Amino acid sequence: MGSPSLDQLRLLYIVNRFTHAIGDNGKRRWMKDLPLSVLVYHGIHSGIFSDYDWAPSLVEFHGVKMYGKVSQEAHADLKKLQAAQLLEKLHLSTCLYDSIRAYRATPDAARVLESLPDESRVALDAVLECSHCSSLQEVLAYVERDHQHWSPVRNSTVSYCPTCCTVRRAAEGPVIDVVNGAGRIDIDFFDIAEIVYRTRPTSPGGFG
Repeated sequence: MGSPSLDQLRLLYIVNRFTHAIGDNGKRRWMKDLPLSVLVYHGIHSGIFSDYDWAPSLVEFHGVKMYGKVSQEAHADLKKLQAAQLLEKLHLSTCLYDSIRAYRATPDAARVLESLPDESRVALDAVLECSHCSSLQEVLAYVERDHQHWSPVRNSTVSYCPTCCTVRRAAEGPVIDVVNGAGRIDIDFFDIAEIVYRTRPTSPGGFG
């Protein structure tokens, strides 16, 4: 790969922001594929990426395959960034034996990201950081349930600030309490619109 494109730099910046921080175990963090896909879609919706688009694609969520708004262009760029040794990739297996991927920026990423324009950094930080305290947002994907019948209502994805919000467990799913009136963004990653259409059989040129 030659010089990274602007969208590749933006994608690398997102992974670097989330994996540069040191976790509780004293090691650098990994970013799972689903939260990254959610943030990429949020970035597309916010006008951050120039050439990325999204389409309904199957993703693994709590042991079930379902459709989410995934950018295939971003996934292709993840492979290119990995081939350029700017990203590390980790394959994981859940307790339900699902295979998931996680990514982490390499030390060389910081050097390459020096060419990212300041206006792109500002636009990305506006999506990734809390508008109240500038803390890095976290992504939470969960199943909302009917608290009376325990039946799934819908799948939700939320970007929230761990400083301005508190997350507590409830029968219907996680409840995010907003403390300072900011720090929560609902992202419609799983909300795939149904399009009604009709088809009829055709034969090019007709029969005889």
